[in-house]
Amino acid sequence: MNLALFENASALRGLEQYQNVIANNIAASHVAGFKKVAVSFEAVEGGEIARSTHDRLRNEMPGSFPVMKNQVDYEEGEMRQTNNPMDMALRGEGFFGLVNTNGKTAYTRDGQFYTNADGIMVNSMGHEFAGADGNNIQTVPGAGQLTIDKEGQVFQNEQLIGQVGVFVFEDPLMQLRKVGGGFVAKDPEVEPEAADPEQFVIMQGYLENSNVSAIQEMIGLIEVSRAHEANQETMNLSLYSGSTGMQAQQLNLNVISNNIANVNTTGYKKNKIEFQDLLYQNPRQAGGQTGAGNVIPTGVEMGNGTKVVATPKVFTQGTLTQTSEKLDVAIDGVGFFQVERPDGTEAYTRDGAYKVGPAGQMTTADALPLAAGIQIDPEVTNVFVSPTGEVSVQTADGEQIIGQLELVRFPNSSGLKAMGGNLFIETEASGPPEIGAPGENGFGVLQQGYLEMSNVNVVEAMGYMIIAQRAYEINSKSIQTSDEMLGRVNQLKR
Repeated sequence: MNLALFENASALRGLEQYQNVIANNIAASHVAGFKKVAVSFEAVEGGEIARSTHDRLRNEMPGSFPVMKNQVDYEEGEMRQTNNPMDMALRGEGFFGLVNTNGKTAYTRDGQFYTNADGIMVNSMGHEFAGADGNNIQTVPGAGQLTIDKEGQVFQNEQLIGQVGVFVFEDPLMQLRKVGGGFVAKDPEVEPEAADPEQFVIMQGYLENSNVSAIQEMIGLIEVSRAHEANQETMNLSLYSGSTGMQAQQLNLNVISNNIANVNTTGYKKNKIEFQDLLYQNPRQAGGQTGAGNVIPTGVEMGNGTKVVATPKVFTQGTLTQTSEKLDVAIDGVGFFQVERPDGTEAYTRDGAYKVGPAGQMTTADALPLAAGIQIDPEVTNVFVSPTGEVSVQTADGEQIIGQLELVRFPNSSGLKAMGGNLFIETEASGPPEIGAPGENGFGVLQQGYLEMSNVNVVEAMGYMIIAQRAYEINSKSIQTSDEMLGRVNQLKR
């Protein structure tokens, strides 16, 4: 029964790879723009395998050996509205281009972008989005919010500053291979073409979900488990893939829980979480030579799971709530208040619930004075803050101006470091601060007697929490399936 042993071993190996693929699909199901790997099996006759690894079978009784092959499924995922102007989804054919620091280009369907300290559009890894002309897309730091139309044209203050590149390959299955975070061309000499605008639509404020169906993957797990009962093997890689998925979803739940906990925090900006698939193993390369000039049409790609690459703040406007308190000031638009920390360094906040300290200084609730140094004397009977930041007071001698509130903005607000206490500090990623007057050059205006609430949507957050819970469960199910298979192996007897 030697031949039967080899046939069963080959089947077990195929099931192991199949389980690994399923586990990676499940682990990466929350990665924006992720494309699942589809699996199929083909029967290879004993004589064919003998040419490579099983020479002893060359002249023995003929048999069929199942060999797994897989290919990326480029079917479009669902479009999810995020209302974040720094998100864009690609509907239709093509990929966004990302250029790394070495000048090499990768391709992705993940449209989450930022502007770095130099004002260049980048992704969470700092790779630059390629424009339609092949160059990067240069914005003007602090000059206003970006608007992207359906053809990818990028506007800032109604001025066209560039166009997002969308690139198509003649045969993605043969010309691209998966890497962590996207795809790269198998042959460096292969150049994609710029997509025709009629082939795609770019949707700002949306992201493309992965095309992984949890139901289909669960069915696949059941099929693997049942098939494995007759073959018995181990599933080590799937355990690691499943564990990365569980770890990622645990972090996802932490982020969601923190957002919900701060739903009533003045000026709080919610965090979002970004996932990326890990590196791929390629035991059988698509495009490889099989002899006589034949080329393998589809290969075997096994992923290693997923990881969290960023948890950036989303600086969309929160709701303004009227308090009628004279020292409550909300920012309607872009900008931060600047305050001084006890060590003399500057910090920035959107929390405008101010108080008057014992020395008459206008301070935050934590007694941090405003950098503007506004001083309010005890005999003041009323305080006025204009939309442009002019602070005046009413005294027995009449009304007088005592100072000017200024706002600060950054090229990349998502690069600021959150310090707690509603404070942010500058980092290299945020770029240098730019100070300006409210209502001028794209800065927001001030609203006295109002506070900006958090931008957390409780209903949306609860929905994300349910999704995270179900994703955690399905990742644990892939680990459970692998564990059951390992248990069966332990029960084997000679």
